[in-house]
Parts: sequence; structure tokens; C-alpha cells
Amino acid sequence: MGLQWEKRIIQEYQSEITLDDLAGRKNWINYLRFTLDPEADGGNCLLFIGEAHTGKKTLLRAAAGEWAVQGYESYEVYGEELSRDKEVLREQIDTIYDKMTEGRKILLFYSLDKIKSREAGRMLAFGLEQISRNAENTTILATAQSAERLSERMLKLFTICPVGKFKEEELTEAMQAFLASCCPEGEEEQKKIRETLKDRNCWELERIANLAVNYAILELTDGQNKTMEEVQNLLEEEKLKVTFGQIQKAAEDIASVRWKKEPKEKKYVYMDRVFERPAVQENVAESSQSQKDEIIPDDKVTGLDGLGEKNLDESIEQATQVLEAGDPTEGEIMEQMEANGELEKPIDLSGIEVVD
Repeated sequence: MGLQWEKRIIQEYQSEITLDDLAGRKNWINYLRFTLDPEADGGNCLLFIGEAHTGKKTLLRAAAGEWAVQGYESYEVYGEELSRDKEVLREQIDTIYDKMTEGRKILLFYSLDKIKSREAGRMLAFGLEQISRNAENTTILATAQSAERLSERMLKLFTICPVGKFKEEELTEAMQAFLASCCPEGEEEQKKIRETLKDRNCWELERIANLAVNYAILELTDGQNKTMEEVQNLLEEEKLKVTFGQIQKAAEDIASVRWKKEPKEKKYVYMDRVFERPAVQENVAESSQSQKDEIIPDDKVTGLDGLGEKNLDESIEQATQVLEAGDPTEGEIMEQMEANGELEKPIDLSGIEVVD
């Protein structure tokens, strides 16, 4: 039976980023580098808790990339993939244990609070305890949106690391990374950007940056009648800058398409497929004649593919149409969670180590 689900329950992960690639998380980067030591006997267990789309998974993957150069292998597990069936679950946990207790390993465990049953959570807590005790060179890094559904035993295994939205300086650094050479200059502009985007998460900030750059390019091509070649030259010369107005408009558009209703399951889900992030084009010199009119952006600027006004308008129109049902109220969400048996009694966190 194990062979049927082993590849799904735990998979090797090859990180393409390191901590140097992160922006806006200086405190956590320093903590991961200097406080967490993968060479320490008995391993380390950190649990990053925060709202969805605040960059928890990215932090873990960057840490995995950082330690890959030291010979550590990383493996991923998603909490929602653990089975409700006790026998299958036991085999899954045994598979994770066997994989993580040999050699230098880092276990990236996502969505601990998405485990399907309390019994599964208790069995997993015991399994992770055994890995922590018996694996000399294993580090466990985990994520969760909330601690309320985690058992006291599970929480005591980890050092709790709260991850929130960006603070002012972090927000500036993040937007400068997302916009790269297109980022507006000047303290006044930066101040207005911080004020407008102060409550946005990573998911929203990246898409706002992408859409703002789209608006800047449309202004040049449609408003100023510049050719795509001229726009490309501006990008290469780092002379294309987005305005605060374009960022503000992008923020409003992204906010208007945030939620959609899924009629089949009668619940609301977070929307993350409206504005896709196109791959940055490579090997420009080898591009065919038909590709000459495409914009080839800087490798840190995304969202510049398919820039026709018609395509952009269609994306926005499609995104806004799915929102007619409106946002769910807090009461509706709580009622649905209660009906699904997802609410648990609050857990006393006294005695739990928390790093802030």
C-alpha cells in the first residue's frame, strides 16, 4: 500500500532560492541563519504561524536552499495529505520517519493545522517527537495559519515563530524587489505607497506590482504611442517607472477580485488564479522573428507577458464577474467551520516557547 502514496506524502524538494533572495523579512532571515543551527545535535523544530499568503512557505524553502550547500536534503509534506484511516496514517508516518532519520535532512511540513482529524494530529505529534529525538542531523520546519487546532503535545515540540504582514521598512523593501528598476523613486512616493499597501499580504503585493507595470506599459504604448521596441529599450535602460497612481489603481483592482464563490461546495475560497505570473523569457538572442515584438523584461520584473489592452481588460472583467456573490461574513465562516467539526476549544499556550 505504501508504494501507492509514498511519492505524494513525502517528496524531495530542490530549492531554487536561498535566504539572500528574500525581501522584507530581515529579522526572520537573521533568526534562521544565526539562531537555528542545522548542525546541532537532536535537530531543531520551528513552527511559523500566520495568516495565509504571508510568506511562511517561502521562508522555509529559502532556508532549505541555504542549507543545501551544506549537504542537507529537503523533503516536503502537506498536512492535508495525511489519511484519516489509522492504518494508512501509521504507514505514512513510518515512511516519513524512515526518510528523515538517515543522513542530513530538513523536513518542510506545511499546513499542520489542516490535518483531517484529532487522532491524526496526535499520531503525527508522536512521530515528529521520535524524529526529533532519534535523528541527529534533522531539522523540522513547519507552517500553520493558526495554533487553535494543534494539540498541546504538538505545540510543545516546536518553537513558535509568528509571521505577520510587512512593517513599513519591510514593505518598502518588498515592493522595491517586486518592481525592481520600475519602482518609483523619492521618499514622498514611497510614503504614499506604504500608506496604500500597509495591510496587504505577499500574494497581493506581488500581483499589485505586476499589474502596475502592465498599466505603465499600456500608458506608453496606448497613451504615448510608443512602440514595443521603444518600451523594451526603456526597460533595458531602467528608465521605465511606474507611478503611484498606477500602483493605487492596481491595488484597487486586485482588492476587487479577492474572493470568489465556489458553487459546488458552497463555500468561499481565496482567489489566486486571476492574474497569473508569466515566466520571464530567456535566450532573447535566439528568439524567432515572430517574437521580436514581445517585451523582454529584467529578470526581476514579472507580469509583462501578453500586454495587449484587450487581454488585460478581459482578465479584469473575468476576475470581477466571479465576485457578484460578495464576501463571506465572519458569522458565515464560523457557522460553516462549526458544521464541519473544525472548531476546537482554545489551547492553553502557557509554557510554549514563542519567538517574536
